[in-house]
Amino acid sequence: MTLDKLSTTDLYDLMDELDRIIKNVGFNSKPYSYRTGVRRMRIYLDHVASGLRMIKGGDYEPHNIYSIHRHNRGND
Repeated sequence: MTLDKLSTTDLYDLMDELDRIIKNVGFNSKPYSYRTGVRRMRIYLDHVASGLRMIKGGDYEPHNIYSIHRHNRGND
């Protein structure tokens, strides 16, 4: 996959899957490395989506929680 073919929708689908995993009742019983990996991926995907929105012609997004972790599907 290349940047020109990657869309934020693809990333949002992955984020939704990770959110479902985190919300699952058995999540806290998983090994520490698994839980950490899932949470880390979820956070980093927000950062990747923010960068992708910007390089695809979006406005500059400051490096703060509101801008990066907004998971804004409507403007993509």
